[in-house]
Amino acid sequence: MTLADQHCLPCGRNGQALTSSELSQALVELPSWDCIAGNAPKLECTYHFENFSEALAFTNAVGVLAEQYQHHPTLAVAWGQVRVQWWTHNIQNIHHADVVMAAKTQRIYNRLAPHAVR
Repeated sequence: MTLADQHCLPCGRNGQALTSSELSQALVELPSWDCIAGNAPKLECTYHFENFSEALAFTNAVGVLAEQYQHHPTLAVAWGQVRVQWWTHNIQNIHHADVVMAAKTQRIYNRLAPHAVR
């Protein structure tokens, strides 16, 4: 089963971050995504679109997904692009739910912008 087909389960304060090996394995399935360091590690991807309207439609679709799973990313919308970051606030790290949501986000992008330059 691919990551995008998995169900996102909530992570409590005692949830476990992915190990570096688990994260590396997940990133094989998420080649457009990077792990960025900072106060808390995050998964990040910037998606490109033909215009602002397409970027906003993608943002809204990701918002619907986030509400469905009660797991919310940081979304930065600009003309022709959207930067998405997933991480789990409770543990200030990357949890399995984040890689699942990143894969679901990628699936939305592939559906909405199948001809976009990646």
